[in-house]
Amino acid sequence: MAVATDISQTLKEIAPKAAQLQKDAEEQKKKIQNLVNDMTKAMNESNRPMIERHLKTLETLKLPPYANLLKETNEYLAELKQLEPEDGSEDLKRVNVLTNSLGELQGKLERNFDRLKLLEDAANKALEQSAKDGSKATDEWAAMEAELNKILKDAKTLRASLQVAEGLANDAIKAGDEDDLARAKGAADRRATWKPNATEVLANWSTFCKKCASQGLSKELQEQLTRDRARYQKIVIEIVDVNQEMDDAVKRIHAKKITAAKPPPPIDIKQLKHALGLDKYPIDGDLKNALKIQGTARANALNLMEKKYNFKFTDKNRASLMSAKQQ
Repeated sequence: MAVATDISQTLKEIAPKAAQLQKDAEEQKKKIQNLVNDMTKAMNESNRPMIERHLKTLETLKLPPYANLLKETNEYLAELKQLEPEDGSEDLKRVNVLTNSLGELQGKLERNFDRLKLLEDAANKALEQSAKDGSKATDEWAAMEAELNKILKDAKTLRASLQVAEGLANDAIKAGDEDDLARAKGAADRRATWKPNATEVLANWSTFCKKCASQGLSKELQEQLTRDRARYQKIVIEIVDVNQEMDDAVKRIHAKKITAAKPPPPIDIKQLKHALGLDKYPIDGDLKNALKIQGTARANALNLMEKKYNFKFTDKNRASLMSAKQQ
C-alpha cells in the first residue's frame, strides 16, 4: 500500500491535469457542436461536396482530439484506482472528488464520442446513397458533354491556324522566301503541344463509357444517356478526324522546301552571232568575254567590239545583249 506522502504527491500531479482536461473537453465540445450543425445541414440538403468536406474535417481535425481526451481521462482514472488512502483521510476525500469529476467527464466524452461516430456513419451512408442515386454520374455526364464540345471547338480553331500556316508555306515556296517558310514550319511544330490529342480523347471517352454503364441513374436518365452516348460518339469521331487533318497539314508543311533556281544554260556564241547577223566577224572570244561582265563594263566591251571590227550593233541587238544574264 502506498504511503500517505506518495498519495498526496500523486493527487497534486493529477488534480491540475484533471482540471485542464475538463477545460479542454468544454472547448472541444463547442468546436464539435458547430461541425455537427453544419454536417446535419449538409445531409438534409443532400449537398455531397459539403458532406465530404465536413466528414474530412471530422475525421482529421475533430475526432482525434476527442479520442485523446477520452484516452487521457481513462488513464488518470486508472491511476486513481490504484491509490489506497486510509479510511476517513483527506486523501480519500480528494481521491473521491477527482474520481467523481473524471468519471462524469468520462461519461460525457464516451457519449459524445459515440454521437460523433454515429454522425460519421450517417455521413458515409449519405455519400453512399448519393452514389446509388447517380449524383456523381450526373456530374461526370455534364463534364463529358462540356469537355467534348470545347475540345471540338478548340480543334477547329487550331486547324484553321494550321491552314493559315500552310498557305504561308505555299506562298513562301512561290516567292522563294526562306524566312516565311521557317515561320510556317514553326507554327506546324506547335501542333505537338496542343492537348488533348486524339489518343487522349479516345482514352477519356472509353473510360467514361465504362463508368456510365454502371452508374445508379434512373431508367429515364439511362435512356437519355444512351442517346447522348451516340451523339458524343459522333463528336469524338469528328475530333479524331480534325486531329488527323492537322497532322496531315503538319507533314505537308514540313515536306516543303525551296529549291535553288537552276542557272541558265550557257549561250551558244555561234548561234548568238548568227542571230545578231554578225557571222562574218571573228568576234566569238570578245562576245563571250563581254557576256561575263555586266553594266557599264559590258557596254564598254560592246563599244570596243564595234571599233575593233568596224560594225555597229542595232539598238535592238545592243539592248538584248545588255539585258542578257551574266555567263
